[in-house]
Amino acid sequence: MTIFALVVSYGSARAVQVLDQQWTTPAPLTQVNSDSAEEWSPFLSFDGLTLYFARVRSEAFYYGRIFEATRQQPFGPFTEVREVDGPLNSSGGHNLLPWVSPDNLRMYYHNESGGRFALMLTERTSAAEPWPQGTSILELNGLGGQIQAPKLTPDELTIFFNAYEVPGGKGAYDLWMASRDDRNSPFGQVRNLSELNTTTSEWAPSVTPDGLTLYFASNRNGSSQLFTATRTSSDSTFGPAEHLAFLDTPGWQNNHPYLSSDGTAFYFVRQLGDDRTTQDIYVSYIPEPATLLLVGLGMVMLRRKRR
Repeated sequence: MTIFALVVSYGSARAVQVLDQQWTTPAPLTQVNSDSAEEWSPFLSFDGLTLYFARVRSEAFYYGRIFEATRQQPFGPFTEVREVDGPLNSSGGHNLLPWVSPDNLRMYYHNESGGRFALMLTERTSAAEPWPQGTSILELNGLGGQIQAPKLTPDELTIFFNAYEVPGGKGAYDLWMASRDDRNSPFGQVRNLSELNTTTSEWAPSVTPDGLTLYFASNRNGSSQLFTATRTSSDSTFGPAEHLAFLDTPGWQNNHPYLSSDGTAFYFVRQLGDDRTTQDIYVSYIPEPATLLLVGLGMVMLRRKRR
C-alpha cells in the first residue's frame, strides 16, 4: 500500500487534512476491461452505481462508443457492462470521455468526426430513458482547434477541458476552463490554465466536486503521467502541479484520471508503452475509513468502510 496526501471536499465544507490515507496498489478493473478493445476515460456516477467509459477499436467496431458498467450498490463489483442505450453512439466518428450530471439526466462528452472535434451535451427527462444524440456546445466549439474531454463541477457551472492549438494556448494540448452563471446560460469567461500548462501536452482534466483540486495527464517528463494541483477558491489560480509518482510503473503510461465524488476510489487508464491494445481501466481504493477534519462543521467525519 502507498500513503499519500489528498485534498477532497464534501458539500460546502472543505477537508483540509486527511489522516493516514492508505491507497491500495492499482489493479485492473477486470469486470469492465475487454481483451479486444481499448478502454478510455472512466467516470463514476455520483451515486456510485454506474461507471461510464469509452471503448475504442474493438473487434466489432473501430470508432469510440460510450459504455456503462452497473452495480446494485456502491463499492460492490460491477455486474453488467453494456453500450449505453439510445441513439447517442449512432452519430458518426468517435464518442468519448463522458461526464454525467448528479441526477443522471445530462451527459457531456466529445465527438470526433471527419476531422471535427466538438464538445457535446445530451439530455434525457428520466434516468430510465435512453440517451439521445447530443448537440454541440457552440460557444466552446467556436474556439477552434481540437476541443476534448469535458469535466464539470456538480452544479454544471464550471467546465474543464483540453484543446489542441487553440489561440492563447502554450502549444500542443492545453488545459482550459470556462464558467457560467446558471445551467441554461452559455459558457463564458474562458481561461487557459497557464499556471499548469507547458510547451508539451496537458490533457484529460478531472475536477473534485468543490472545483478546488484538478487531476490531469501530461507528458512533460517524456511519457504520459498523472498530476494534481489545488487552489484555495474558485476565483484563484491553481498552485504548482504535483506528480503522482506513486502511480508510475516502469514501461507503462498513465492517462485519464478520475477521483470518485466521495474520494474513496481513484480510477485511471494505463497502457504498456505505446501499445494501445493494452489500454485498460485501473483503480485504487482506500480500504479503511479515513478520518477527515472538516472546516465549518466543527466535527469529525468518518468515511464508510468499503466492502
